[in-house]
Order: sequence, then structure tokens, then C-alpha cells
Amino acid sequence: MMRKIRIPAILLCFLLLITGCSRASDTADTPDSPERGMEDYDSRIMTPPAPEASTERTARDITATITLADDNIEIKGSGARADGNTLVIFADGVYEVSGVLSDGRIVIDAPDKAIVELVLSGVDISNSRNAAVYCKNCDEFIITLAENTQNFLSDAKNYIYDDDAKQEPDAAIFSKTDLNIGGSGWLTINANFNHGISSKDDLVIEGGGFTVTSVVDAIRGKDSLVILDGKFELDAGGDGLQASSNDGAEFGYVQIMGGEYTINACGDAIQAETVLTISGGTFSITTEGTPAGESDSQKGLKAGTLLTVEDGTFRIISRDDAVHSNIDAQINGGTFYIETGDDGVHADRNLYINGGEINIPVCYEGFEGTVIEVNGGKSFIVARDDAVSAAAGVPEAKVNAERGGNPNVYVVFNGGELEAVSGGDTVDSNGNIYVNGGTLRLSAPPRPSYEGGLFCNGSVTISGGNVVQVGNLGVGLYAEEQPVLWVSHVKEQAEGSILSLQDQSGSTLLELTAQKSFIQSVFTCAELQLGSTYSVCVDGEKIIDVTLTETVTKIGDDGGEFTGGYSRGGW
Repeated sequence: MMRKIRIPAILLCFLLLITGCSRASDTADTPDSPERGMEDYDSRIMTPPAPEASTERTARDITATITLADDNIEIKGSGARADGNTLVIFADGVYEVSGVLSDGRIVIDAPDKAIVELVLSGVDISNSRNAAVYCKNCDEFIITLAENTQNFLSDAKNYIYDDDAKQEPDAAIFSKTDLNIGGSGWLTINANFNHGISSKDDLVIEGGGFTVTSVVDAIRGKDSLVILDGKFELDAGGDGLQASSNDGAEFGYVQIMGGEYTINACGDAIQAETVLTISGGTFSITTEGTPAGESDSQKGLKAGTLLTVEDGTFRIISRDDAVHSNIDAQINGGTFYIETGDDGVHADRNLYINGGEINIPVCYEGFEGTVIEVNGGKSFIVARDDAVSAAAGVPEAKVNAERGGNPNVYVVFNGGELEAVSGGDTVDSNGNIYVNGGTLRLSAPPRPSYEGGLFCNGSVTISGGNVVQVGNLGVGLYAEEQPVLWVSHVKEQAEGSILSLQDQSGSTLLELTAQKSFIQSVFTCAELQLGSTYSVCVDGEKIIDVTLTETVTKIGDDGGEFTGGYSRGGW
């Protein structure tokens, strides 16, 4: 039996809080060094509970066995009747159906407390008027795909609605109540008018195989969509998977726990009006074409409030953002390969990278948010503009005129690994940048672009971590707990050069294969000590030995005066 799934009240309170409050209070007390531990993090970001629906279904006896045939629907048992080429189910029970209707449908119109289970055991139903399966009334509607069966449903291209006022039904499978689909058979749907599968309440899919071709959305639950398992081949003119309700924070969420997905969507591949949570599964996603309806959003994964990825394997080719939340997003695990025409991973407010492997070889910007925290994981980004960008919607001209930065806009690195190549600033913030841990390998554009590897409108504060960078730095740089070596090169070094820093024993402390030609380089790691001498090498050849005399030591690679620096907009 399918059970209701709701987000708990504590999450509702959280969502109301983040939509009504700014993050200013979080950083106002310590604007120079935001420290956000996992304890605080866990209290701010929560995910919906695991669904109560189980792959262990309650077995019930067959109420009726039905064989479909044009003008000759055969019913053995009770609770159903034939009305021409329409099979009407009017009572609580389990109905096993097989056969062909070339122009007909199944209608469920049972009492309010009835639980109706429809076992599809090899059906082929086409309807020239509207839906192939229409659940008009019951308490819960269950569809079971019988083992080793192929089932086919096709609806009309132009609908004659049963309810003109509500324009219903409007999908090949349309349910006005909770819908649960499972089993081990396969279901192929051609949705010629609008949606493939649509529930006006909660939709739970426990298993089975699905091929859905739809004019608009392939699979949608209004209040929620929960998928435990299954195989999905979706080709949608709108969204691939969707929960559409905006009636409150406890509605409109999508939760995916497993399954295999191939989604080609002209809209968003997976879209939740509120919370999107993915904890497993394999996803091959493409968004392209002209979207059906009014929306032109073509994102891979999209959430209205909170997006969380715990695990999964993702290949996303998207015209719009690959991973997007209108408020907060967190990546805790999973493996991503992303090619996008816009951002790789975007949150309007807060973006947390806590784990996983993220490979973004094609994007406009890689990570974008108002606050970006990198706490773990391994990421590779090649960006046409900034690879990592913290911004708060402030126009660039205004930011330039009011240099100093917004303390509530920042990037902080506490752990993980990031290698990034940029056409703009590699790591950019309209506020500040903090490096407390982790490993950064950054390649910024060569002169005369005046873009920086670490660039912000405030300051860069380094108190830990490993950084090796080629390209301009050009910011207010503060080293609190470990020294920084900043080198200007007399001769421009070639793209592809292997840049390294060695200690006097010859051990390599930092190394980077430069993805851009460069005239500046920056090094810092925990092993560096004031008063000690280190060697800067290019392609294994020592360029210069440098003794660190200051927390930020600047020097030319010929031993002369540092001739680097940064010039932009008169600064």
C-alpha cells in the first residue's frame, strides 16, 4: 500500500527561515574569518525523510481478471464493468488486466476509501479522446507492472476533457489521487497531448521500467515525486521528472533514492518546486531543444529551495545550469561529469561542496553562489569566465567603485581539492576569499587580461591549505598562519609548463601543470617556514632559490625586484 510522504515540520521551519532572512547575521560577528563547522552546517541544512513506501508490497487477492479487446472486454470477477471500449473499475480491489484496446481506456471511479490496484499484465491501449488510464476517484491508486510483461499506453493528440473547467485529465496516465507504481515489468507511454504520467497528489515509483515520450512533462507528481528504483528512458518536450506544487514548503519536492535514468528534456531534466534530494542512481541527462509551455529553463537538476546530492553518478549536458537551486545547494557525494552553456553548480544563496567528484570541462562559470564553501571532494573546472564566483547581484561598475567587498559574500576553502582553469578570474568574490585548508591548483589567463587566480573586492586571507597558482593575484593578501611566496617571472612561461616548489632536500611540496602561459606564480602550504629556503622550478629546472623573509614574500625570478602586481579599473 502506498503511504503519504511529507516533509517534517522542522524542515518547513527551516525553509520559511531561509526565505525570509538574510545571512548577514551569520558573518557579521566575524567578517574577517568565517568559520562554519559541520555541526553548524548540519543544523542549517536538512533533507527530507526517507519515504515510507517499500518495495515489499502488501499482497492482496485478485478481485477480477480482465481481458481487453475492442467491443469485447471480458471480466472474470467483481468490481468492474465494460462500457463499450471503456473499462470502469468501481470498487476496492486488485484488477489484473491484459489485452488490446485500439481506441479505449481504463477509468477508476471508486468510493473515497477504496484502494484500487491495477496489475498490467501485457496491455496495449490507445485512446483518441483523452487519457489511456484515468483515476477519477479512490483513496489510493496502485499500478503494478507484472513480471516479464511489456505494456503500451498512448493518448490522444487533442483532448476532449472529462472535466472542462479543470481541463482534466491531461496525461496518458492521470490520477486525481495518490499514485504508486511498481513491479518488474516494462511500461511504454506515448503522451501525444501533454504529460506522460501525472498525479495531482503524491507519486511514488518503487520499480519497473519506463519509456516515456511526452509533448510536455514525462513524469510529474504535483505534491511530491519519490522514486526508489526503476529504469527510465524519458524524452520530454518539457521537464523529465517534476514535482509542481507551490502550495507550501512541505509540497513540491522530489526525492530519488536509486534507479537508472536517461533523460532528454527540452525543459529541466529533474525539477522540484521546493526540495530536490538525490541519494543514489545513475543519470544520463541532456537538456536541449525548444521547451514546451511558457518556461525556457533548461537545467539538469533544479530545486526551488534546497538541492542536496548525497550520492549518484551524473552525466549532464545542459544548455542552462547543470545543477541549480534558487536558494541553497549542497553536494555531499556522487560523481559528476558536466558540460553546460551556463553554470556547473549554482545556488542563488549558499553553495556547499562537501564531497564527491565533480568534473566540469565545459561551462561559463563552474561554482556560483552568494556564499561558497568547499569542505571536501575533488573538483576540476574549465570555465569561459570565472571558475568559482561568489556574487550577490551587485553590478560590476558599483563593485569597482566601492572596492572593499561585501562581508556577507565570500568563498571559503576548508578542505577538498580543486583544479580550475578560467577565462576570467579563477576564484572570484564580490567580498572576500578565505583559504583555511584544502588544495588549490589554479590557472588564470595571461596578460594583458588582468584577470586573477584569486581575485576579490575585499581581501584574500590564507591561514592553511595548499595553493599553487599561475597568473595574476593582485589583491589585498593576508597570510595569517603560513607564509606565501609570490613570484613574478621575467620571461613569460609557456602553457603546459610544469611549475613546482621544492625544499632544500629536493622534495616537491607543490606542483602544477599550467593550463595558461604566465608571468606570475603563487605558492603556499603548511610545510613553508619563515627563514627557510625553497626552489622554484619550471619543467624540472631550478629558476631561483628563495628564502622566505616575510609572511608574504615577493620576488622576481631573476632575484631582482618583484615586478608583478595587478591593474584594473584604476586600482
